[in-house]
Amino acid sequence: MNEISHASLLANAEGLVPQAVADYERLLVNYAYSLLKDVEKSRDVVQETFVKLCQQEPDHVRASLKAWLFTVCRNGALDMLRKDRRMISVEPTTIEIMGCESPTPDQSASRKDSH
Repeated sequence: MNEISHASLLANAEGLVPQAVADYERLLVNYAYSLLKDVEKSRDVVQETFVKLCQQEPDHVRASLKAWLFTVCRNGALDMLRKDRRMISVEPTTIEIMGCESPTPDQSASRKDSH
């Protein structure tokens, strides 16, 4: 990533980013929701989109701001979907079947009391 000047960050904080949030936040959350079907994850993706906007030179994104925001938002949502697919959901019955053969703390305590 290129070194971002303090002046660029200040320009983003004072103009481009707050205006982008005001203009596009709701649209981006709705768009992310259409991909993720989860409000909280959608808000997280949009928040990350605006964080990435803060890290950009204003002149590099200003001309195509809307397209840039939606592209970054889409990529973030797709990344989240890929990450979620890699997560393995384990049912409680599976955990019991896979459980270790060591006695539970209650079983250990019962054995000690009976001896």
